[in-house]
Amino acid sequence: MDTNEHASGLQGRQLPTPCRNCRYELGGLPDNSACPECNTPVEQSLVVLLRRADPNYLAQLRTGAGRLRVLVWLIVGYLLLGILGLITYALLMALGSPRLNAQLEGLLLDAATVFTIGGWVVGLIFMWFFASGWWNVSAELPSGAQYDQPKRRKMLRVSLVIYLVFYVITLVLSLAALAEPLMNVVAVLPNLVSSVVYFVLLFAMGPLVESIALRVPDERTAKTARSFHWFMRAALVALLAGATLGAAGAMLIASIGGVGAIPLMFIGMLAFIILSLIAFARYCSMCLNLYKAVNSVETEI
Repeated sequence: MDTNEHASGLQGRQLPTPCRNCRYELGGLPDNSACPECNTPVEQSLVVLLRRADPNYLAQLRTGAGRLRVLVWLIVGYLLLGILGLITYALLMALGSPRLNAQLEGLLLDAATVFTIGGWVVGLIFMWFFASGWWNVSAELPSGAQYDQPKRRKMLRVSLVIYLVFYVITLVLSLAALAEPLMNVVAVLPNLVSSVVYFVLLFAMGPLVESIALRVPDERTAKTARSFHWFMRAALVALLAGATLGAAGAMLIASIGGVGAIPLMFIGMLAFIILSLIAFARYCSMCLNLYKAVNSVETEI
């Protein structure tokens, strides 16, 4: 059977087939009809089921999802270890004698460089899992089959390559800054560029994972991907709104006298941090669900 066969042809449209525009359930409608809610052609919402996809493509998809799963647990473990270290240090400083506190401060300063270099090593390990994972997940479905998010796939891959280039540049400049602190100033621009590209990369992930999840089909993973994408957009809006309102408020208050627009900027940054934390939690859930979803597929070819 042709690998381009649609979900409706395989299951008589008994599987969930949401409209790609308004999410209306299209089950039971013929392929040549349109969505009753938004009039989008049904054919545009049909997806290729993964169990009919090329086994090599599915294996690559599973490899990428597996690496993203490992990365999630590495990040969680690294964060928990860091939090535990900070709590331990705070308790020792609070309960220790002045002499012990002085020794702890000395040890902390001596360990700063070691932890900085160690952080770069850990960062490179994380980056390998991150880059190779998303590169495999964004592989193109072979044999010319319909791909629901070709622009997102290309956006993800291009931004991933650009991000890696500027990440390496920033890392080299940071290492050079150990000998020449002025290099930290030089590293500001590539660091800024990599941050902007990273946001583009994040915005391409949700829709791409959703399109893959609908080929399982797995609505839970698709829903998690949509919520991750939504919280990322909300976080960016909060960041831009806070910065814009803060700057505008500062200019207005400066013209009439006052203390500035710190509250507006603070509210925006606080909203950005909260929404970013929620988005990170949804990202972790999305990656874990994606791993489960693609490994639940039983191929038919």
